[in-house]
Amino acid sequence: MPSKPKNIYSAIGALLVAGGAAGIAAIHGHNVTPVTWAHAANQASPAIEVDVAPVLFMSITDWQSYSGRLEAIDRVDVRPLVPGTIVAVHFEDGTLVKKGDRLFTIDPRPYVAEVGRASAQLAAAQAQETYTATDAARPDRLLADNAIAKRDYDEKQSASRTATANVKAAEAALEVAKVNLGYTEIVAPVSGRVSRAELTLGNVVSSGATAPVLTTLVSVSPIYASFDVDEQTYLRYLNHDANATVPVPLGLANEDGYSRHGTIFSVDNHLDTTSGTIRVRAKFDNADGTLVPGLYARIRPRSLFS
Repeated sequence: MPSKPKNIYSAIGALLVAGGAAGIAAIHGHNVTPVTWAHAANQASPAIEVDVAPVLFMSITDWQSYSGRLEAIDRVDVRPLVPGTIVAVHFEDGTLVKKGDRLFTIDPRPYVAEVGRASAQLAAAQAQETYTATDAARPDRLLADNAIAKRDYDEKQSASRTATANVKAAEAALEVAKVNLGYTEIVAPVSGRVSRAELTLGNVVSSGATAPVLTTLVSVSPIYASFDVDEQTYLRYLNHDANATVPVPLGLANEDGYSRHGTIFSVDNHLDTTSGTIRVRAKFDNADGTLVPGLYARIRPRSLFS
């Protein structure tokens, strides 16, 4: 009994050897060459064509694009500083003017008369001052000899000082009258382009906080482009020199590219908590005057944060 398993294993081995011999005989009988690993390696697929290019080394500038609006550096609502009747308009709508050029004239005659009256009051005050000064000097000798009452002496001194104060008040009134006369000529406070005349010849205008706008004046060159940047950009900006010159190309709505170049001018002093952005201004030359406040602008400041 113990030899039975050994006989079984011997029988299985004999069957395997017989099967292998039969397989070899079948292959040789059909003239088929056995496949080997070396033969498979020699039959590799053809090479695949690929595109190649030389490696280039260059500096890459990081740009970020924003939308903004053009703004005049100086914008003035021209209002009258004295009431009166407009007697002249010295400009045409939309023209360029220089600082100090006349824009409107308000009837100066009442103000000329006021200057004359103030001048007369000043002359009278000066005459009174001269008289009281002489009258106050006489008792000085009498007071030493007790030839004048102390009360009379004090009255003359007080009259002299009052006359001097009246002269100063008259001088101030004359200066005010001259200033008001000067305000009848309304001039351009800055150089730039004027809008239309809102009020024309013959209209009566008032002064003060409710005074009407006569025209609007905006500076031409240079000009601002204002845009908003996000909080993350602002925080990254703080890590760099705020005084660094940052180039800013600008493109208009009808342009595909960027035709003008300026620099960052200022960053606002607070963040808008509603939008999470902060206002930035760039400055551009506008010598030809083609850039107008209010135009849409595409702005692409070079990133400071790369």
